Amino acid sequence: MILCHTPIRSLSKSYKDKFVLLSGDGNVVEVANHYGFNKALHVDEYFALYPYHFSSLSRRCFPPERRQTALDRVKKRFGDSILDCDL
Repeated sequence: MILCHTPIRSLSKSYKDKFVLLSGDGNVVEVANHYGFNKALHVDEYFALYPYHFSSLSRRCFPPERRQTALDRVKKRFGDSILDCDL
């Protein structure tokens, strides 16, 4: 899903409690949460949760400190249970 402010609002009811994947700079997750998306994940957070899905990419473009920062953000919002979740 691409975060575009006008069309995204109409989707929030259908996807309120479903995981949605976002990309972009800035506070896209906060904006999505404000619109009612309770399970919004940034692509960095997804990479951090599932690095084995992107093994070559994660080694080159996603250093350990960036992964840890993303993991900390997602654990703060969802708790440790997110680590056991199938997305």
